[in-house]
Amino acid sequence: KTIFLDEAAWMDTPKSNFLSALEFFWNSWASNRKDVLLIICASATSWIVNKVFKNRGGLHNRVTVRIALAPFTLRECEQFSREKGLKLSRYQILSLYMVMGGVALYWTMLDKHLSAVQNIDELFFNRQAKLKGEFNDLYDSLFKHPDAYKDIIVTLGKHLSGLTRKELLKYTGQADNGVFSDRLTE
Repeated sequence: KTIFLDEAAWMDTPKSNFLSALEFFWNSWASNRKDVLLIICASATSWIVNKVFKNRGGLHNRVTVRIALAPFTLRECEQFSREKGLKLSRYQILSLYMVMGGVALYWTMLDKHLSAVQNIDELFFNRQAKLKGEFNDLYDSLFKHPDAYKDIIVTLGKHLSGLTRKELLKYTGQADNGVFSDRLTE
């Protein structure tokens, strides 16, 4: 029996007692069975790290396997493009990869009748663009205080050779403490 909890972070609202109920379910019944597989997913990485991996309660040391989903590599994007029937040159695939990375969902949105530049325009810049505002929407949905995270990402994006922690603190004006360390980890 497979129990699949997708977007578990959204179930864990302040008054839901979700985590304590999950701990009780797992420790009182499911962990004693050999035929139960519990899969917990969350797009909010910080929730998985803090509430499951670092759990000090009933889920402590209960993680058997961590499945780290990685984005497509450039080669996999090329293979996906060919499989989807996109008539893109390697240069166009590279251009799309530099804009969208290897996020599979974004690659599924490409129109095979358009060039890379036309697809980018359609997905990001047109009035009804599906990914217009994606940067803000993504961070706003993942973090309670997204501006600090966005500031880190924007600052790193302006320094292509990277920054040390000390330099990142200087440029963002954030405090050098455990909260900043957590933000970097998340």
